[in-house]
Amino acid sequence: MEMPPIFKSTKTITVGNSFLYVSLETDIHPHFSLIDDLLVRLKSDQYRVTPTLFSYLIKIYVEADLLKKALNVFYKMLEFNVKPLPRHLNHMLELIISHCNFIMPTFNLFKTTHKYGVFPNTKSYNILMGAFCLNGDLSIAYKLFNKMFDRDVMPDVESYRILMQGLCRKSQVNRAVDLLEDMLNKDSYRIH
Repeated sequence: MEMPPIFKSTKTITVGNSFLYVSLETDIHPHFSLIDDLLVRLKSDQYRVTPTLFSYLIKIYVEADLLKKALNVFYKMLEFNVKPLPRHLNHMLELIISHCNFIMPTFNLFKTTHKYGVFPNTKSYNILMGAFCLNGDLSIAYKLFNKMFDRDVMPDVESYRILMQGLCRKSQVNRAVDLLEDMLNKDSYRIH
């Protein structure tokens, strides 16, 4: 499939045997409809695409501050019968969550991923807990922490560190110490 000249620029995204060229040095907002057109064509021509394409699209949309489009890439993956893995979800969370004003829409996507067979892992939870702690929303971070146990996802030392740091930032040092003691009393965290 030959690409239109409009795509020839500085960034290359491999799509099967074809390439998507997108310039990040110039104003690319007018060209995003071309990306949408390309995706329609790839789907109608039944090209096999990999999650890497979607990862690049998320990065491009985030860099262009088109966060809704970045979130919608998750659903585009599903349209192409590409099942996102937890690492794809984590990559998307890390990129999008950096925009504090977009935490809740990202969290809403996160809450629906299991419906599509994408099961967040410990890192997924840690990314969101960290964002909520930095944003001062400790109650949501704690709910996520507790949800990990409900979903058979084991918190790691980083999970505890994120919550303890969030508590200390809110001058809740006693609660942080209680959480530390809780962690140390767990068999998997005991020092032998």
